[in-house]
Amino acid sequence: SVPRLPTPPLGETLERYLRAAQPLQTLEEHAATRAAVAQFFDTDGPGLQRLLEEADAALPHDSSYLESLWYRLAYLGPRSPVPIHANPCFTLAPPSRHTPPLERAAGLLAKAAQWAHALRTGTLTAPTAKGGSPLCMALLPAVLGTARIPRQGCDVLHSASAPDAAAVCRRGEWYSVPLFDATGAPLPPATLLDSLKQLPPAAAHAPAVGALTAWRRDEWAE
Repeated sequence: SVPRLPTPPLGETLERYLRAAQPLQTLEEHAATRAAVAQFFDTDGPGLQRLLEEADAALPHDSSYLESLWYRLAYLGPRSPVPIHANPCFTLAPPSRHTPPLERAAGLLAKAAQWAHALRTGTLTAPTAKGGSPLCMALLPAVLGTARIPRQGCDVLHSASAPDAAAVCRRGEWYSVPLFDATGAPLPPATLLDSLKQLPPAAAHAPAVGALTAWRRDEWAE
């Protein structure tokens, strides 16, 4: 039910640009900017606007010109290391009561599995913005089970069609922990806790996979 992001008219884009630039410029600088914008509107602007509209029309209905440009130029294209430059970390709120680490991890995995199951079965409550306006859910399937693969020049995203396990890191080693039963239903926290308890207490001496993510993207792609 969410409408597709429209391509704004050229004149509207230029006016918004001028409004954004004005507080940052002197009167002389802004006058020069207005002259340059007017020249662009009369020369190269219409042709570039037409190319943008044609490129947007060729994209899938649940995509947009802005999304495709953002992926290529702002997210997957930059060659800087991913940590800090592209993917900042986040912290979880402390639990209301003291919870053993494995028990808390099992609870997090169970909640992730429940969320994924609701998304797959179409029972996930649609997110809304302040005021109740619905938000686009097209990218939600890529929240879980998606990896960013390094490539020369521009990375690519790879998504599993229906991931059924979590990658769990314990003392530098990675393990696959099933999240769903044979019917596709999410496993309860108690079952996941048993799975976590069965992981080896000590890891073998192997290179830490996580270290690779701190390399520059082109170097990792090699």
